[in-house]
Amino acid sequence: MGRPKGSKNKVKAIIFTGDIDNVISDRIAEKESLSAETTTLSEEMKCLKTDIRTKNRRIKALEKEITKLKEMKAEKEAPKPLDIDDDAVVIEES
Repeated sequence: MGRPKGSKNKVKAIIFTGDIDNVISDRIAEKESLSAETTTLSEEMKCLKTDIRTKNRRIKALEKEITKLKEMKAEKEAPKPLDIDDDAVVIEES
């Protein structure tokens, strides 16, 4: 069986029966509608991005504060070294 001749990408003739002006106006209206939606979505995305940045900054500030508080807690709970003279005798009670 031989291969079919001709291009597979050949432009096919469109037979249209109807009012072309109505179809064109419908397509233009749809295009404008989609353009308006994309504009609205873009603005919403900008607002959401600024919200994310603000919240991420707050998270970083809280992480720094938590780290400082943990360090302060560790210093407070750390056993204090005893000041013992070389001549002093330490007796441990059991």
